Amino acid sequence: MSFPKTLDMRPFTKSGQSQQEEDSANNDEFIYELTGVVVHSGTASSGHYWCLIRRPETDEWIECNDSNITSFDESRLAEVNETHTHTHTLTQFVTIGCYTFFYLWSS
Repeated sequence: MSFPKTLDMRPFTKSGQSQQEEDSANNDEFIYELTGVVVHSGTASSGHYWCLIRRPETDEWIECNDSNITSFDESRLAEVNETHTHTHTLTQFVTIGCYTFFYLWSS
């Protein structure tokens, strides 16, 4: 699954569906920017969560993982989103993937 860094919500609004391509000049009010991601690693019954947060004033991404707050390279967002599965035990699998996305209205 992929996710956009910029999300245009206009096609999902009543006005966007009725106008479709008539008035593309006023699309800014429907634009949202990715500002945070919650990541999960583990199984359906247990695991660990951490988050990635974009600082709007600097566009810098940071990783918050327990007490560790570190800089995060934006180019690794797609890598984190790929679900990685490997054997944890003979019957259990561990996955890592994005769990929740947060978007901030850009206007």
